[in-house]
Amino acid sequence: SKRGCATLSSLHASLESSEGEQEGEGEQERDFAARVLASLLQHKLQFPSSDASTNNGQAAVMAECYILYGRCIVSSTEKLFSLATSTKSVQIGIKLLPLSISSLLQLVDSPYDMSAKTVSSEMTTLIRSVFSVPLSKMLLESNNDSDAKDCIEKSLSAL
Repeated sequence: SKRGCATLSSLHASLESSEGEQEGEGEQERDFAARVLASLLQHKLQFPSSDASTNNGQAAVMAECYILYGRCIVSSTEKLFSLATSTKSVQIGIKLLPLSISSLLQLVDSPYDMSAKTVSSEMTTLIRSVFSVPLSKMLLESNNDSDAKDCIEKSLSAL
């Protein structure tokens, strides 16, 4: 629905706009990103099923919602990884990354061509940003090697 898209749009804007310049804001942003990501993954995108070709206006709204949902997952995951400064945030990131990738892959299977292409691009961005420095840093700092290995295995199997 249009209301759901507006909510996702506002959420995405708040994830993208926060800078964390003042002391303690980075921790608040990380916690916010972790809560947002967990909520998005827990309450998977629930839209009424419809044929993408039935109503072009509704199909465009639905495609936009899929795109915004994917962008919110990517933004919150990137924020969580880029601001990971504690063992707790490392553990959260390690546990949620495979679910994030899996959710994005489900969006790529959407009946809306526009959203599938855009979400694929967003997923590429996520993989590039997370699998470079942040994930390596998190895995090195992780106290539990089995969690780190599990994260990598689940992420790769999702792909």
